[in-house]
Amino acid sequence: MRKACLILLLFFPVKGNTQVLKNWYAEAQAAGGHSWYSNYRGHTLWHPHYKGGVNLVKMGGSLVGFGVGATFSGEGVSKRCDRLDTRAIENAYYVKVPLFARFLFCRARKIKPFADAGVEWGFFMGGQSWSVHDDKKSSKENTTVTNETDLGLFTRLGAQHCLNDRFVISGFGSYCHGLSQKHVLMGGTSPFITNRSIVIGIGLARML
Repeated sequence: MRKACLILLLFFPVKGNTQVLKNWYAEAQAAGGHSWYSNYRGHTLWHPHYKGGVNLVKMGGSLVGFGVGATFSGEGVSKRCDRLDTRAIENAYYVKVPLFARFLFCRARKIKPFADAGVEWGFFMGGQSWSVHDDKKSSKENTTVTNETDLGLFTRLGAQHCLNDRFVISGFGSYCHGLSQKHVLMGGTSPFITNRSIVIGIGLARML
């Protein structure tokens, strides 16, 4: 009788933990694309943007869920200066924390279109800046920003493919629209320069 009671006591905590993790999955994502700053219209060049991180997502039994994550992001801007043969390049690195809602457009199919929408907090971790004139680089300097905490809105559109009952692979495109002031712009109609980025990426998720 004592052994049976011990087995039951062990069973209930395990069952409880399983219920807590039900419909949760861990998702790793990697993406690359282009980043720029607002108010540099007409001067912006292509600048490599890359990011990678993990999310915890809970879908429940419906088509709507929510998620939270942690991401490393390398971004910045490349732009033409007043002299056409001179480019200014600025790299900035952030640790970002996205909080988002996820919408599935169906559940029964093996391939499921989805959309994410949410906010993303970024914490500035440093960077380097330099200029290029006649294919010669200037000495590098540390990137400085007006605001080291970045807040932005983002959206993702993509599709998931179920590999089996545990693993899901996905492809997506994403756009991030920064709201926090990064640099002060002297003159002009707007005093703000904020982050912008667009990427395509892949993800791999495992049910917990």
